[in-house]
Amino acid sequence: MMGITGGVSYFDNMVVVESVADIDKVRPVSPRLKLTTTWGAIKTRF
Repeated sequence: MMGITGGVSYFDNMVVVESVADIDKVRPVSPRLKLTTTWGAIKTRF
C-alpha cells in the first residue's frame, strides 16, 4: 500500500520523506468516517 502526497510517502508502517522538514507533515490516520468504522457502526445497530 503506498500513497504519495506533498513529498511524504507512506509504505505500511514506514514513512519516507524528502527532507527533514517534511517530518512535520506526517499525521496519523483518523478512523473517523472511514468505511470500516461506518460499517461497524451499522452492524452494531442491527
